[in-house]
Amino acid sequence: MLLAPTLGPTFGGLLVDSSLGWPWIFYINLPVGIVTIALISRIMRPEEPREAAAVRDRFDWTGLVLSMLGVVLVVYAFALVGETRPGTITALSPRGEIWGWGYWLVWALLGAGLALLLAFGLYESRVSCDSVLDLGLFRDHSFSMATVLTWIVRATVFCSFFLLPLFLTQFRGLSAVSTGLALMPQGLGAAFGIISGSRLYDRIGPRYLVVIGLIALSISSWLLVGIEPNITAWALTPILFLRGVGFGWGGLPLQTLALSGVTGRALPKASSLYNATAQIFSSIGVAVISTLFIQGTASEAAEIAGRAQSTGTPPRDLPLLAAAASMSNVFWLLTLATGLIIIVALFLPRRSLKQEETARTAARPQPGAEPIRLAPGE
Repeated sequence: MLLAPTLGPTFGGLLVDSSLGWPWIFYINLPVGIVTIALISRIMRPEEPREAAAVRDRFDWTGLVLSMLGVVLVVYAFALVGETRPGTITALSPRGEIWGWGYWLVWALLGAGLALLLAFGLYESRVSCDSVLDLGLFRDHSFSMATVLTWIVRATVFCSFFLLPLFLTQFRGLSAVSTGLALMPQGLGAAFGIISGSRLYDRIGPRYLVVIGLIALSISSWLLVGIEPNITAWALTPILFLRGVGFGWGGLPLQTLALSGVTGRALPKASSLYNATAQIFSSIGVAVISTLFIQGTASEAAEIAGRAQSTGTPPRDLPLLAAAASMSNVFWLLTLATGLIIIVALFLPRRSLKQEETARTAARPQPGAEPIRLAPGE
């Protein structure tokens, strides 16, 4: 958890810039997966044969298939919006034109995916005896509040994980390794936020810790609004470190709050529901924001070229100038989004479960304690 956001981008950059090429950022998962499966088979103890057979018999295959198909169609519909249309790449438009929101297939896929997810929800709530994702957990106030806030935090933060490398490599001209090193402060900030946040959680409670984290995210997004076309990695260092800290302080307490009140057999399903939906909204956030960035870059490029044509001054580094202007607009939206959810975070529980238990213990009369009786006049 701590090493991945710090070392992952740099290690990925080394793979991309090496003779192996970019496909190895996917192939590298094969040996990792094989080792993981070997460790699971060696360390994890199997259940009793009779109990394992009962689990297999009642497993919710229908819910699994409906949820997988629905999620894939919805996420792909959002991703399709930003894909380049075939035959639109020209010398004047080296990145081509994207399909956009007017493409009929986008809405067809989105409608089909939402229909499958609706069918999944109805099946899980009315038919399934052992749901693959227990949607009834959303009846719990703390779980539902923390989960929904996590969706927004993941969507806003993960899209910056995508946009900044895109800007630095394709427009700013940095290598993949240099971009990975430029993003390392964000991972270091996240590590600091997770370590310090785990200690602060039971001292100041989830509400204030999440609010402070969201404020840090809002400030970092606001600072990225002023991104310059020729910005250096050193200039990004304090901003990305602050962004990482905000993600650690905001993300960790929300996950802890969501799962702290769930015990027993409900805990694995709560963890699955929390993490699966968070991944879905992360993907949707990346797809939507990247589409806005691509469309904004094209619009800014046309506007800059128009102004240059009217003044007779040829535009210099047109793609870079347009991308920087579009990035600025995108981070205005992200600043607004994180700023608004600060208001929602104020309704989170003020104290953690440990603080609540400590308060109840302090208020409970001690065994053997006798009340003090005062004589009249004392």
